[in-house]
Amino acid sequence: ADAPAQSAAAPAAHAPATGAEQAYSVQLHVHGSFSEGVGSIDSHSHEATEVGADVVWWSDHDFRITSHGHVSTFGFEDWTEAMPEDGSVVVRRGKRRRRVKELVADPAHSTARGEATFVADDPREGARSLLLRATGEGGDDGTFAAYRVALQADRGLFKRPLASEVTLELSVFAASLGPDARAFVEIAMSEHAPREGLPLAVYRVRYVLGDPDARPVREGTTFVVPLPCRPGEWNDLALPVSRDAVRGFPFIHGEDNSLGTIYLGVEARRGATAAARFDDLRIVQGISGPQVFARQRGLIDAVARDYPRLRQLQGVEVSWLGHHLNEFSVDTRLVDYDALLAGEAGAKGQERRDRITRRIVDEIHARGGLVSYNHMFGAMMEGSPARWTREEVLDELSAQRVFGADILEVGYRDRGGHALADHLWVWDELARRGLFLVGTGVSDSHGGPEQRWRTDANNFVSWIYARSPDKADLLDGLRAGRVFFGDLVLFDGTLDLTTARGARMGQIVVTDRASEELTVRLDGLAPGDEVRLLVSGVEVARWTASSPALVATQAVALDATRPTVARVEVHAADGAAKVFSNPITFVREEPAGDRLGARLVRGAR
Repeated sequence: ADAPAQSAAAPAAHAPATGAEQAYSVQLHVHGSFSEGVGSIDSHSHEATEVGADVVWWSDHDFRITSHGHVSTFGFEDWTEAMPEDGSVVVRRGKRRRRVKELVADPAHSTARGEATFVADDPREGARSLLLRATGEGGDDGTFAAYRVALQADRGLFKRPLASEVTLELSVFAASLGPDARAFVEIAMSEHAPREGLPLAVYRVRYVLGDPDARPVREGTTFVVPLPCRPGEWNDLALPVSRDAVRGFPFIHGEDNSLGTIYLGVEARRGATAAARFDDLRIVQGISGPQVFARQRGLIDAVARDYPRLRQLQGVEVSWLGHHLNEFSVDTRLVDYDALLAGEAGAKGQERRDRITRRIVDEIHARGGLVSYNHMFGAMMEGSPARWTREEVLDELSAQRVFGADILEVGYRDRGGHALADHLWVWDELARRGLFLVGTGVSDSHGGPEQRWRTDANNFVSWIYARSPDKADLLDGLRAGRVFFGDLVLFDGTLDLTTARGARMGQIVVTDRASEELTVRLDGLAPGDEVRLLVSGVEVARWTASSPALVATQAVALDATRPTVARVEVHAADGAAKVFSNPITFVREEPAGDRLGARLVRGAR
């Protein structure tokens, strides 16, 4: 297409696009210490501040916040143990060895020669217990060598937020312990920002049996708590993990941690042999359900005071039974799954999942909220194989009308085995079929070195034009489609798309015109950036940036038979995806339904 004239004039970064609007960079999908990863409210706040984000809208999994459907016991009868058979625990669909809790050897962190066996001699509970044995090196440097195993469960269903006041109950038989031979229980918790000379790292609480004269001490990011034990008999322990996370690290918000991985081990030195048996593990919570959601809200506010430049909002990802959905509302609430299941007694499998999803969407809409349909190709992270083709996903979402959702997560460079181009294609084609969802870009980061805000492939945020970073104003911007999304590390400017007749990005224009003149406005570009105008998925114009600002105009033909979807993409000179607009969509007839009112422009003929 012919490249139209450009203008060097452009607004300053984040200046209002219309009226009192300002573009706020918002992470709309991120998980802290109330989900299954190693991220915390603190660690993500640190990373968000470091890259210059304006808002974090927290979206921890609802069932993980409340520990709904979680497991709380392990009997140590064998390496694996079945999940409860009463339907209270939902495991991943299609997984072999589905209903499993298990012990896993941890050779990467075991430094001693050791063994793990199950013995029938005098168990504390059931028929057997786990015996761990390890021998230390013969040197005299005082260093312990450890042998350990980890407790795991499908979907990470042992994990809990420590804000739920967690105590770990466990019986340990001190078979051979002493000054040079110890048993331990170690809890890997969550990451925290660099402070007190410590790096961005996972914090731990470690309980040690075998040295009665030692005192609690912090060793870097580990709080070591010595425990007395009676040799030659069972010791019934109650380990107050939440309390010790608070007292061991007074320079962080200790409840902003999860009960991550539970390690059981023995360690020895100077040629000694350590041996201990473990049995009857139970995870006890002081509070659960909505009380924990309220505790999270207070913790978000408390951590936010450490990051005054960052606005933090409580949301939720609804994700236990149905398709994964983010709720964006002023009055965010938790789903009552027991009530939902009671109303779906006759449905099973995929039918039940779909029906529950639609009911959840209806409930959120009824209280004025918006719903995002998350990771359309599945929850598998980057590098995973594809389970469905893009055509299959398009047909499924189209048939279900995306379950009534308002928003679609589009901005993933690599998710569920599909590249960004496939996400954009499905989004465009849904609009061509009359399903006009607002597109967003997100990270879905759960923390950790592989999901950093600055370096992860999926590090997109969404910029929302709004009057303020308050929930109500951001919701107005989302509802109107006043959103663009991309990589905050590569782009930190503004993007808008308008028509000569006054329509703007996000709007759905009812018109009988044969063509329309579109104007692209950008600032924050780098020399060599390629700005592309796409109409219904086909590139119709391209401009190469020579300065930070670009204003360009292009006439486009409008389809008389199907919606015409016009949007903007920006790619760096090396091809890296930088930023993407929501579209202006042109239709011949007014769409059915009442949820598009904030985006609809009638009579632009």
